[in-house]
Order: sequence, then structure tokens, then C-alpha cells
Amino acid sequence: MKTHNVTVTERVINHPHNERAIARNVKADTLHAEFDDEWKGANSWIAVFSNGGTVKRISMTVTNGAATVTIPWECLERPGALYVSFVGYLSGNARIVTQKMARPFLVVESGEVDGGAAADPSPDVVMDALAAVNESKASAAAAEASAKASAGAADESAASAAAAKRFAESAEQSASSSATSAKQSASDASKSAGAAKKAEDSAAAAKESAEGCAVKAEQAVKDAGAAKETSDAASERANQAAASASGAASSANAAASAALQIANNVAQGAAGSSDMAKQKQQIAELYGEIANITGDFRYSDGVIYCPSSKVSASGSALTFGSTCTASGTSITLK
Repeated sequence: MKTHNVTVTERVINHPHNERAIARNVKADTLHAEFDDEWKGANSWIAVFSNGGTVKRISMTVTNGAATVTIPWECLERPGALYVSFVGYLSGNARIVTQKMARPFLVVESGEVDGGAAADPSPDVVMDALAAVNESKASAAAAEASAKASAGAADESAASAAAAKRFAESAEQSASSSATSAKQSASDASKSAGAAKKAEDSAAAAKESAEGCAVKAEQAVKDAGAAKETSDAASERANQAAASASGAASSANAAASAALQIANNVAQGAAGSSDMAKQKQQIAELYGEIANITGDFRYSDGVIYCPSSKVSASGSALTFGSTCTASGTSITLK
């Protein structure tokens, strides 16, 4: 290892006369520099080597006023003048630089060498700094791309959250509407059950009344039988009364069966308005027959059933028998 010595005083580089370096040596020449006290106050130092158009900047460390660096082999690649300068960086962006060498090192021709350059490029602080800057730029670009991708993902997540919120609001509205419909259905079912119960009660009352009529009819048959010898006409009327009573009883049974069927349908949620109308019609027919058999006026669910023996109809006019009386706006039916 060949060491070349220099001293730096008052920012001027001095070295022994006739100091030479031989070209094409690689990492075999070092430069040892001794600095005055001014350089001890620097925070960092650089040695700049140049030979022709080749320039290399090498970082170095000054310890106890001295530093040793390897001369870049690129600056010894060809014969010529080898210049070196030193740069020191102080605090507050201050910088000190040596004067250009009045006597550069002489790089002399070497003997024949087999092959070309035999080493990797020497480090250069400027190139290293540029590489670090480029690496920082690449890292910044990658970070920016990652940030944009994250922002895109965040936007997609926000859109998905908004869609989920709209779906939840729609589901809530549907649930509220379903609950309202269910309440209405329950109310309708309750009303239908009440109507069916009322119809069942009316049918039961009609049946009871019809059974009473049947008893009266049977009594009338007995009375007619006792009087048959004296009045065939009375016997005929008794037979007719019995037939009417039997029909009334059958109608009552049919009405009671229909009422029971409607009640069951209501309980099962299958009763309809046509079923209720049919039941009312059967009850009306039953009360009409009862009125004709007994000769009495009958009242049920807002309707007066008149016996044909006491009321006759012509068009929209009714003619009441002598048993019925009127006083002012009141009519007494007997």
C-alpha cells in the first residue's frame, strides 16, 4: 500500500517535491493529510480527486487533525495531473475549501497490465446523494400511490356503507309496514269473530224460539185431534201448523249449523262476507216463519217480522189488521 502525504495550512495543500503516483493501480494508493486547527471545527469533510475529466468525491473523517483516504482508482486510470482539494462543513451552513494545488501529483505511465479495470466503481458522495434522492423520490412516489389506493379503498368502503345504510332503512320501513298490516289483519279477524259470535247467538235464540213453536204446534195437533170429530177444518189447520213448525225447526237447525260453520271458519281465518250474508238470510226466513205460525210480531236485529194474518202488503203499502192501533206517530202491534 503506497501512502502519499500532504499538509494543509492556511487552506493551502503542500506535499514533497517530485511526489508521483503510477497509473492503473487500483485501491493501492492512499492519501494521508495533516490539517491545522481550523479544520478541527468542521462537522464533516470531503476529499475531491480529479484527473483530466474524471472527478471523484470521497467522504472522510478527521481525527486529531489527520485523515487518511484511499485514492479512487478511476483518477489513476491514465497518466496526467492528479489534483486533490478538501472541503470542510461547519455549523450554520459554513464551509471551508482549500486552494487549488499549485503542484498536483504527477501520475506517470505504468507498465503493461493484463485486462482493463479490475474493481467496482469507487464511492462518490455526490452520486451517493443523488442515488439517495432518487430512492427517496421513488419511495415518495410509492407512498403517494399507496395513499391514493388507500383513498380509493376508503371511498369504496364509504359507498358500501352508504348502500348498507339505505338497505337497512328500506328494511326498517318494510318491517314497519308489515307490522301495521299485521295489526290491521288482527283487528279485522277480531271483528269477524265478534260478528260470528253474534250470528251464533242469534241462531241459538231463533232455534230456541222455533223449538217453542214446535211445542205449540204439537199442542195444536193434539187439540186438533180432539176436535177432529167436530171440525175437519180445525184438523187441517193443525196439520198445516205442524208442517210450518217442522219447517221452522228445520230452518232453525240449518241456521244453527251455518252459524257454527261460520264460527269455525272465523276461528280458522277462512270466513267471508258471503257466509255472513247467507246466515242472515236464513235467520230472516226463520223469523218470518215463526211470525206466521204464532200470529205474533217478531223483532230481531233491527227488523220487525209481521204475521201474514195481521199485515198485508200491496206494492210499498202495508195494511195492518184491527189488532194494531196507532196514536200520533206511534204504532202498537198486537
